[in-house]
Amino acid sequence: MDGSIADVLPAFNMLLEHLETERKRLAKSHHKTLVQGIDAAWHKLNKYYIITDLSPVYIVAVVCDPRRNMEWIRWAFEKRRDWILAAEKSVKNFFESYRDKSLDDTNIDHVSAVTFASWPYQAPTAARSARSTHVDREYYEYVSLPRIPMEENPLVWLGARKNKFPTWYKIAMDILPIPAMSAEIERVFSRLATLNYLD
Repeated sequence: MDGSIADVLPAFNMLLEHLETERKRLAKSHHKTLVQGIDAAWHKLNKYYIITDLSPVYIVAVVCDPRRNMEWIRWAFEKRRDWILAAEKSVKNFFESYRDKSLDDTNIDHVSAVTFASWPYQAPTAARSARSTHVDREYYEYVSLPRIPMEENPLVWLGARKNKFPTWYKIAMDILPIPAMSAEIERVFSRLATLNYLD
């Protein structure tokens, strides 16, 4: 985790799972106060986790990070198919708001069809046989990628592939630099104010 907004949902997921595991471990013990504390922490975290649904940015940020992509969404919500479908719809709508509409009439029938190797969704037969566009190809080709382990910054990885994924690159440039929280930024401003005062 590097402090980007793309880390928000994975952090919530990790913390909630940890609390659930500890609650199960302590449920039959005599540590009732600890269990109550875990319950209180879980409810507080879950309250804020639910609030992330109010903005698609959190889910889109996760997908924009090639280290997670849509595969992380399918893994994290594997027991909640309805959440996966809602996330897919949200990401697709966000992508549509960014894409270059001038490519709508551009046909790529001469290019090999997009394969859905790791993408569980299978389009209806009519849709699969329909002529595909650059937009379709870019969207589905990216979300079909597996998680890509990397040391480099995701923006560098996407920047090197911006000809292949121009819309995803634009989205990532706008979203991935957003910090997960403002605490560090506020500390920087506070330090600057202190330094100016000392001068």
